[in-house]
Amino acid sequence: MIRHLVFYRMKPGTSAEDENKLLAQARRELAKLPGVNNLKAGRNIRPSGNDYTLALSMDFEDEAALDTYRVHPDHLAFIKSVVEPVVSDVWRFDFAYE
Repeated sequence: MIRHLVFYRMKPGTSAEDENKLLAQARRELAKLPGVNNLKAGRNIRPSGNDYTLALSMDFEDEAALDTYRVHPDHLAFIKSVVEPVVSDVWRFDFAYE
């Protein structure tokens, strides 16, 4: 299994409403994409000064499934229409587990 983690640093002036919209749309839209399992989306409860305030976590059966997700048109549309307008930086971390 592969765990895919995504951390978002929001642009200055982004509202809590915009953050909530991103989280809700991720839960609604990304969870239904092929290969996505166990999607979780939430807010950082203990900020450490790095300014990454939102995160997504999801599982994939293997790297091929993750690669398919990354180029899926609906995933790319989510990035373009939901993420890019409010996010200044994205940090991704993928790891294998049993």
